[in-house]
Amino acid sequence: IWWILIIHVIVIVLSDTLAAFIGYSFSEKLKKIFVRKKKRKDIEKSHKRIENWGTLGFYIFAASPLPITIAVYYAGAIKYRIRPFLIAVFFGRLTKYIVYSAAIYYGIEVIRYITL
Repeated sequence: IWWILIIHVIVIVLSDTLAAFIGYSFSEKLKKIFVRKKKRKDIEKSHKRIENWGTLGFYIFAASPLPITIAVYYAGAIKYRIRPFLIAVFFGRLTKYIVYSAAIYYGIEVIRYITL
């Protein structure tokens, strides 16, 4: 059964990364709206944070249980480098779903052990 979980994780991670790419591309077009509603000072402050954390920050966000939609839109709006961004999303989601799959797999094994 573990190999089925691996296949599911790979398909989910690839589709999540594709969705991040689509959201990134879409949000590039919405940059004008984003910039118009925010103060220039706030935008510069957030750019500095991205420069400091960059790819690691996107990885941590993708690996967390938080929805990544806002980070995807933000990365597209500021035109963050696409390759490091997608690599961070891919490995962050891979980490997240491997942990989830391991919890499911071993949770089922514990339940089987208890019910014997």
